[in-house]
Amino acid sequence: MNLQPNNRFIVDSQVFSPSTLGGNTKALLQRHQLHGKRVAIISDDIHALLDAIICFYQEKADGLVLFRENIEDALKSVITAQGYTILFLGKNQQELVQPAQASSCEARPGYISILTSGTTGTPKLIPHTWDSLFTLKHNTGVQALSWLFPYTPGTYAWYQMVTLWMFVENQTIVSAAEVLPELLWDVGVQNQVNAVSATPTFWRYLLLQKGTDELSALSMKQLTLGGEPIDRVILNQLKEIYPAAKLTHIYASSEAGASIVVNDGQAGFPSSWLDESDTKNKSIKIVDNKLFIKSPHRSVAVADWLDTGDVVEIKDERVFIVGREGSEYINVGGQKVYSKLVQDVLLQHPKVAWCRVYGRKAPIVGEMVCAEIVMKKQVAGEPIGDLEKELTAHCNRHALSANMIPRLWRFLEKIPVGKNFKSKV
Repeated sequence: MNLQPNNRFIVDSQVFSPSTLGGNTKALLQRHQLHGKRVAIISDDIHALLDAIICFYQEKADGLVLFRENIEDALKSVITAQGYTILFLGKNQQELVQPAQASSCEARPGYISILTSGTTGTPKLIPHTWDSLFTLKHNTGVQALSWLFPYTPGTYAWYQMVTLWMFVENQTIVSAAEVLPELLWDVGVQNQVNAVSATPTFWRYLLLQKGTDELSALSMKQLTLGGEPIDRVILNQLKEIYPAAKLTHIYASSEAGASIVVNDGQAGFPSSWLDESDTKNKSIKIVDNKLFIKSPHRSVAVADWLDTGDVVEIKDERVFIVGREGSEYINVGGQKVYSKLVQDVLLQHPKVAWCRVYGRKAPIVGEMVCAEIVMKKQVAGEPIGDLEKELTAHCNRHALSANMIPRLWRFLEKIPVGKNFKSKV
């Protein structure tokens, strides 16, 4: 894999390319005698993180990069326990944190590790190589695109776009130091991007704040969705705004890698892909209603099939992910209610911009179904009681059983956005 020297990475008014990066980090490794050791570069400066990535690739280092605001003391311990020396890089200052003395972890040439978010348990380091991270190495004739880039540095989704910029010719990445969705969009407009890789929540936030007229001012060639379950409502909204764009959604995780790529504009993926006789799609199977993946882009720590923990259902010859086993269902009187199934129905209501369905402890039944809702702007001022009745009737019309209909409604003014522009829960 060869670096593309002239590809551009634009952060506000700064422009970086692979040919101009790597030297600063290389000098730091020499100064602190870190060659041949595991090294973690942590900074809130995107330039420093990009410089580190290029250096790690050129030097075949065992590296890790992280955005500084995401690091707590407990995470430092996770990193140093795995033998990493941490270099904190700030404005005009540096801090060196040595690895734990008890660590016997040797450096692995060419390894890049990803720190998971810890949303489903304790954060952990997932090892990859450049070969497993770069998912487009067998694709030829990739069109020249200018991408809007909203992902948090150091995450799996971030590496997907960074490796595209590093190794695929004629790719431009556009980002901003302050990555609020509306500010990032304005930077994208200034640079006339024609492609976006983002979460459904990112788009729902922009649809609420900007509106379809403002979003349609840009002409899109490629829209890629990932990071969260994809529903047909957001797919249809994007197809309406950008009818000429290719619409792709990807199932991926730090451990599984990019595993399922869907380009037909529909939610879920065809159940025919599960056919064992189709060797092209032998990397997907369902066991006891759970999704198992064997991806060529999986972490080097995953030997074979990976139990994703995601529960699926097959409907109308499509496979849909309905939630994670043990964490994304609500136990109502001994019956499992998967939050996503209720969310998908609520999102079909024309007045709903965003929703989150969750469980709350309740006497007798154990848990009851609750919903947080952000309504579209034109609904402002309608009585809460009327909205609750309207949404309840909507759930009944869509044949949700009584135990699936929310009993407690909470209306928010703004969509809560977390890391990587996923819904903040």
